[in-house]
Amino acid sequence: MNDETTPMLDPEVLNELAAGAALRLERDERLWKLYFLRPAANRAARIEHRIYTKLQADGRMGLASYTVSATQDGQPVRSNLAVVRDIPEDTLNQLIWKVVRQSQIGPDELEVIDLTCFDSFEAQIEHLREACSVKREP
Repeated sequence: MNDETTPMLDPEVLNELAAGAALRLERDERLWKLYFLRPAANRAARIEHRIYTKLQADGRMGLASYTVSATQDGQPVRSNLAVVRDIPEDTLNQLIWKVVRQSQIGPDELEVIDLTCFDSFEAQIEHLREACSVKREP
């Protein structure tokens, strides 16, 4: 499992999070962790499952989960959207790891971005923006 805090992030993900397109954040909420499941069997089709989690103002968790794939012309297509609000953290963790186990992916096929060390959504987005600008070495 790749559990870094400064990954090379797809700019599409940053735009999606900043706009609240997949996971809407209310005042005083912030992101928690981002999960990217990238099964090697579907790499050619560029299929990925994303789970975005958030910490709500009342201390409970929320999440948005969906699958994204690319059309032949490279446009992203989202499917299987699920949104859950007001879930205890331990239940959230159980749910996420159940999805990971059911996907039968290997440890190198899961990326977790832990944003829990940032105390505001703005700081999280700035961190992710910096990650988008970092170039991975070949």
